[in-house]
Amino acid sequence: MCKALSVEYVNEQIEEWGKIEEYDDGISYCPYCGYAHELDCEDWHETFEDETQCCECGKSYLESIELDCRRYTTTKRLEVVE
Repeated sequence: MCKALSVEYVNEQIEEWGKIEEYDDGISYCPYCGYAHELDCEDWHETFEDETQCCECGKSYLESIELDCRRYTTTKRLEVVE
């Protein structure tokens, strides 16, 4: 299936951001013609922990940040369905 974006939208995105953003639907849009490509991706979860010391009372505590990550790995052209 071929998806296309309006030329006005594509030009506006290129002018403002230099690219067309990738959407979480797994489709990457060409910033020049709006053609859609399907993306494969890897999802993973990371947790970072660090000991932090309070400036006021001087006590230390463990602080953690959790991240959900997605990396796009390969791209294949979407097939046109007739």
